[in-house]
Amino acid sequence: MVLLKLTEKRRQVILRTFSREEWAAVKLQSWVRMWSVCQRYRRLLQAVRIIQAYWRCHAYASRGAIKGHYRISDNHLQLKLEILLGSGSCMVSECIPLPIKQ
Repeated sequence: MVLLKLTEKRRQVILRTFSREEWAAVKLQSWVRMWSVCQRYRRLLQAVRIIQAYWRCHAYASRGAIKGHYRISDNHLQLKLEILLGSGSCMVSECIPLPIKQ
């Protein structure tokens, strides 16, 4: 009877140890898989950013854009605009008196 209890106790200890080791292995595998998926996702995002940058550059050059700035003083509004269309550009500079009366 004592021998039976002793072997059962050993079996329980071995089973617990095996269970812990298996849990640790599964946890480690899941971390490695997660790290691998994150690496692939980061590489994909980097590729998407590069494609977007080239596309935006192409769209900006072919579509045109308006850049400008303004300055407001006590009695007038100074406005400077640069309009870019394809290969040509146009500069507009305007000084508007304030207050504007209609």
